[in-house]
Amino acid sequence: MESLLTELQIALGGMQAGRLVLLALITLSVTTLLMGIMTFANGLTDPVRRRLDQMKALESRTPPVGVDLLKALRPVQAYILPRDDWERSRVQSKLVQAGWRAESALWIFYGLKIILAVGTPIVVLTICTFTVEKMSFQLWLFAFSGSAWLGMMLPNRLLASMIQRRQRLIRNAIPDALDLLVVSLEAGLGLRSAIQRLSDDLYISHPELANELELVNAGMRAGISSDKALQSMGQRIQLKEVDGLITTLTDSIRYGSSIADTLRTFSEDFRDRRIQAAEEQAAKIGTKMIFPLILLLLPAFFLVAVGPAILKLIESFGQL
Repeated sequence: MESLLTELQIALGGMQAGRLVLLALITLSVTTLLMGIMTFANGLTDPVRRRLDQMKALESRTPPVGVDLLKALRPVQAYILPRDDWERSRVQSKLVQAGWRAESALWIFYGLKIILAVGTPIVVLTICTFTVEKMSFQLWLFAFSGSAWLGMMLPNRLLASMIQRRQRLIRNAIPDALDLLVVSLEAGLGLRSAIQRLSDDLYISHPELANELELVNAGMRAGISSDKALQSMGQRIQLKEVDGLITTLTDSIRYGSSIADTLRTFSEDFRDRRIQAAEEQAAKIGTKMIFPLILLLLPAFFLVAVGPAILKLIESFGQL
C-alpha cells in the first residue's frame, strides 16, 4: 500500500493528489465488491429465478446431485437410525413440518447429529490444547462431554427453528390465500380447480403454502377425498390457523353449504383474531419494559442524580 501511494505521488507530482487517487481506487474497489455480493445474493433469493430453476428441474430427467452418494450410504442407515419406531415417527413428523419430506431426510438428520457429536469435541479439545497451557482431567472431561452434548442438541434446535420459521411464513400467507380462494370460488371454479389456481398464484410470494396446496391437489387427483387430503395437510403443518381453515372447509363440504360464504365468514373472524393478537402483544409492552427500566435506565439515572452528592460527601469526610 505504501509503495503504491509513493508511485502515485511520483506520477501525479503531489502528495495530496496521490492520496486522493488512492482513496478513489479503494472506494471503487469496495463499491464493486459490495455490488457483486449484492448481485449474487439477489440472484440466490430472487423468487422468479427460484421458480425458473424449479421448472427446469422438473423438466430435466437427470437425477439430482447426490443421489449416487445416498444410494452408496444406504447400508449405513441401520446403524444410524434409532430402533424405536415411535422415536423415528416423531422425528419424521418434525422433519415433514420443517418441509423435509425426502425419504433420506431422517437418516441424514441422525447422521448429522453423530457427526457433530464426534466433531465438536475434537474441535473444542484442539482449541483448548493450543490456548490453555494446563488443563486438569476434570476440565478435559467437562469440555468433552459439554461439546458432545452441544453437538447432539444443535440439530434439534435447528430443526425446531426451521419448523417455527416455516409455520410463521404459512401463517402470514393465510390472509392472501383466503382472499384468492374466495375470489376463485365466487368466479365459478370448483374446490379442486380453486386450490390448483391458488397454488399457482402463491408459488412466488408464498412457496411454502403453495407446496402444501399442490400436495393436496395431487392427492385429490389420485382419488383421495378432499376432506382427507386437507386433513393430511393439517397434520403436515401442525398450525392452529390451518386446522381452523381445514375444519371450516370440511364442514362446508360435508353439509353442502356455500364454501365461498363460509370462507368469507372465516376470513373476517381470522382478521379479528389477528387484530386481537396484535392488541394483546401491544398490551404486554408495558410489562416487558419494566425489566429494561430497572436493570438499565434506573442505575444510570441514580448515578447521574445521586453521584455528585456522593462525591461531595466523600470529599467532605475526607477533609475531617
